[in-house]
Amino acid sequence: DHFGSRLLGINPHKINHLRGTEAYKVEGTAADILPLASCQNSLRKRVHRMLYAIGFFLDDLKCNNFGGKSIIPLLHWTLGVHPALSNVTHEELVLLSNLCPVGAISIDDKQIIKDKCINVRCMKCYNEGPLGSIILKGLNPPRRN
Repeated sequence: DHFGSRLLGINPHKINHLRGTEAYKVEGTAADILPLASCQNSLRKRVHRMLYAIGFFLDDLKCNNFGGKSIIPLLHWTLGVHPALSNVTHEELVLLSNLCPVGAISIDDKQIIKDKCINVRCMKCYNEGPLGSIILKGLNPPRRN
């Protein structure tokens, strides 16, 4: 979310659910290949960014005026891509738990703890875990090559 807000041209520290959170470092070449927000993008991309910006603005107004938590992480989790455990062995579960930087994979409960993963969704478990141990859920999940 930190990185995404910067791509949208929004200061992450002005977003309610990101206030006081540490920015996660993007490793690898992803930061180099992702396009920065620009007026040269298509109308569709500009409208998409505008809708996101309006959503963040309205969420910030809601939190500042009515209190409560931000609904942005829940919307991203529900509508966006998020990890889910497949049929995993105990050994795979231990490996996945060790991969997770925020401790969101519970060995005892055999589940991904949404409240820990919801703001990060780094997908390290999916990218570096055993093939097929993590599946992606959401409206338009990518397919693993």
